[in-house]
Amino acid sequence: MEKITKNKIVIGVLLSIIGIIAISLMFYMPKAIKSKLDSNHPHIKYNDEFFGKVEKVFNNRGSIYFDLENNQNFCIFDTRNYDYSLIWIDDFVSYGDSISKQKHTDTIFVFKDKKKYFFIIDKEINEKKNKD
Repeated sequence: MEKITKNKIVIGVLLSIIGIIAISLMFYMPKAIKSKLDSNHPHIKYNDEFFGKVEKVFNNRGSIYFDLENNQNFCIFDTRNYDYSLIWIDDFVSYGDSISKQKHTDTIFVFKDKKKYFFIIDKEINEKKNKD
């Protein structure tokens, strides 16, 4: 049996501490990032209105965040349209596209390559049902 030295004990304790810190950060950081994003990107509501060119679009833990060139920022949850090859709005919308929503509607319009597309806030639409 190998003799345990002070150096091995110290290394073991240090590696354990580093491991605990790393695991803690893996759980804390995403929550901290989401909290910061949520405070800067309010969730779109029925009465909201906006129009602008997309400067950034990104997602984090099921939420989609948009930054427009006119300094409007907002967040949408789980929004899909199965009529498009890229069904998720965060995959569909890219830098330079225009996006709009009128007051008192739940529809978001995306203007991409001189065409108009739509999504319904926080909904999955046009899902094809299997006919077996």
